[in-house]
Amino acid sequence: NGETAFPCRLTGEVVAEGILLQQAEEQNHDSVVYAAHLIKLPLCIIFHEWELAEELLAQCVDAWVRPHVSQLYLSFMKAFVHIIRFHETLKFRYKRTMKKFIADFRNLVEDKGVDKLCEPFFALLLAEEAASTAPANVVMDAFNCAVRYFSKNNSHASLLYQAIANERCGRNLLAYHQDKKATAHS
Repeated sequence: NGETAFPCRLTGEVVAEGILLQQAEEQNHDSVVYAAHLIKLPLCIIFHEWELAEELLAQCVDAWVRPHVSQLYLSFMKAFVHIIRFHETLKFRYKRTMKKFIADFRNLVEDKGVDKLCEPFFALLLAEEAASTAPANVVMDAFNCAVRYFSKNNSHASLLYQAIANERCGRNLLAYHQDKKATAHS
């Protein structure tokens, strides 16, 4: 039925995480390990496996010199995970790191000249950031903006992040006791 005790483990016909990582480590293919970690990060967000997300992010940072696209993606994920962690824990260290990671992502985007490409990701970061201080209608509008940005592109990644934006909107609306509106987003 698709249920598992470890929803963030890559298993199946296409990828068997244990075998893949063992072979990659035996053959010193750090890039495969790094790619597997990047693939798992959205699963960590969907299934609220925050400690695993932080562990994967730390391993990715130390893994190897990253190419242009994965460097942007890793930078976004660090900011996104830390924003959510701050909202859920209210620990000051996440507030400090989320602001740093958002600034790092913005600087990297500007340096690479990929502002248009990263608009949906900025919209999602801004929506998540608004969720800590703004009223429910502003939060919903911010997440809807992110969903619209992602829906402009019909790629699998855009569909995934459109779903994540909807789910995060629903979760935040539940925190505001907006159950009916939250149901439309979850």
